[in-house]
Amino acid sequence: MEIRIISSEIIKPSSPTPPHLKTHNLSLIDQLNLNIYFGYPLFYNRGDKSVVEISDHLKRSLSKTLTHYYPFAGRVRHDSFVDCDDSGVPFIEAYVDINMFEVLRKPEMNILEQLLPYNPNKKVSTDDHPNLAVQINYFDCGGFAVCACFRHLIADASAAALFLKNWAAVARGFSDIKDVVFDCSSIFPPNELAKNITKNTIERQRSIDCVSKRFTFDGTKIASLIKEIANRFKHRRRPTRFEVVSALIWGALISMAKESGDASPFILTPLNVRKRMNPPFPEECIGNVIFCVTGNWLDNEAVDYSSLANKIHQLVRC
Repeated sequence: MEIRIISSEIIKPSSPTPPHLKTHNLSLIDQLNLNIYFGYPLFYNRGDKSVVEISDHLKRSLSKTLTHYYPFAGRVRHDSFVDCDDSGVPFIEAYVDINMFEVLRKPEMNILEQLLPYNPNKKVSTDDHPNLAVQINYFDCGGFAVCACFRHLIADASAAALFLKNWAAVARGFSDIKDVVFDCSSIFPPNELAKNITKNTIERQRSIDCVSKRFTFDGTKIASLIKEIANRFKHRRRPTRFEVVSALIWGALISMAKESGDASPFILTPLNVRKRMNPPFPEECIGNVIFCVTGNWLDNEAVDYSSLANKIHQLVRC
């Protein structure tokens, strides 16, 4: 697969950010997150629209959306705050010399990562890096992929997904977007020590090559496992797809550890805690409003998927 960049420009908010909103403070949770990018590739059919029409429409709607997400158009300074200076978002357009369905038929991670504007396995080294970058990939078949990379310091997966949802709404003509910028630093005050901890963690984690892989599970097999586990639960509570798949993976890792004589691995699950706060945070707010819960499995316990699924259920409901 060959990707050829055909244009690159900076998209700025359609309205300048007011002076009193120029500084957005990072919270402690923001500081504790890895200073890396994570990305979303979204695939579409171009229909009867030309590349120029799609490009212009996406640029205009992105510019309008950024007025509500103005920290995304700014730059992080000293890992402490976002300078909402309307520096803008890189908007890259590329041509891909294969059929889009070849990618969708076998979406290998190394292929998908090439469609992103930034490599998600590389750390961000300077404050000059944007908080958001977009790459539009046009395929031979007439399809295209909108790929966005978010800087983890200012957005978790929920914030990124809601940005894309709101961008899509603006592109369809909607303009009623709720407030998305919420200052969490008053509740989770930043800490200079946290920045050093995160920096050291990144250096250790990025000192070796990172590999991303994708595993797929057949829907009928998941449904069968849900039914099997549900029959073993007290009061016949029906587990979720997340619980049974997580239990399956966790159980496999525990079995591998037992065979090699290693300690049983623990499970770590990030939770969106916006609605778990008292009072609740706005569901739409940006930032990292997450908390990671961990679960352990005793080495002398037999692997039981029902018990594992139930333990995961107890973790995520806390």
